[in-house]
Amino acid sequence: MLSASYLILFTYGQLLAQNDTTITNKKINLQEIEVSARRTPVIYSEIGRVVTVISKKEIEALPVQSVDQLLEYVAHVDVRQRGPLGIQADVSARGGSFDQVMILLNGINITDPQTGHLSLNLPVDFSNIERVEILEGPGARIFGSNAFSGAINFITGSANQSNLKANVMAGAHGLYNMGASGNIVNDQLKSFVSVNKSATDGYIHNTDFEVYNLFYQGQLNLEKEKLELQIGYTDKGYGANSFYTAAYPNQYEQTKTTFASLSFSAQSKNPLKSSVYWRRHQDRFELYRNNDDAASWYTTTTTI
Repeated sequence: MLSASYLILFTYGQLLAQNDTTITNKKINLQEIEVSARRTPVIYSEIGRVVTVISKKEIEALPVQSVDQLLEYVAHVDVRQRGPLGIQADVSARGGSFDQVMILLNGINITDPQTGHLSLNLPVDFSNIERVEILEGPGARIFGSNAFSGAINFITGSANQSNLKANVMAGAHGLYNMGASGNIVNDQLKSFVSVNKSATDGYIHNTDFEVYNLFYQGQLNLEKEKLELQIGYTDKGYGANSFYTAAYPNQYEQTKTTFASLSFSAQSKNPLKSSVYWRRHQDRFELYRNNDDAASWYTTTTTI
């Protein structure tokens, strides 16, 4: 009886296995599947947006001295920096890469088109930033495909009254930061000008830097139209101690960024906004800062 029961169960299991194999070998044609972030499809204007705004009051309350230090306090934003006070820093959001975050200055794209690095080379000093707007998620696509994981917009010159400001900072190892900025406001024209210089001898060998910033922003307000012009220039030269490899600690790098933009907007039943901008980035890297210490095979520098 035991043998007969075993044979019956074994035979039945083999039949089931054959049936399962037969079903598995059949070709099944699946229909098209749409994957959406929401339960029901929505139009673009109704997509949820995650927006973080850092006001001037909040910036002054935080213990920070540079843009990269400020962004470290924002959730979902990752900052990787080399050197002090934002000399070289990269930023990403929501797990994306450096070239998937768009950096804007007063709504104009200032991201480096060649590489995701050096995007925080802003032509304005940290003290001149009035507000920071951080847009995460799919809503950032409003700025284009480069804002894949988010966009960060830095606002300057938003004061509605004429003013003049000057800032001076000094610290150890020959550190100093000095600059001046001012707003000139009348009935139709508003202008903002900023000039800044900072430098240090470095806290260890080959960590010195020297930075120059020059920026102008003008707004012409008509009845229903607004014309805005921006011109900026930044020059950073710094000792890159072991930036890219510890085998050559005496590296040096100098970056220059020139930026200009012109935008026009009109408020009517059909709002219109258009802009054109130009950005030039120069990067000079030296593996050996002093030619006297260079190896015999090192004969030149690389400029991009």
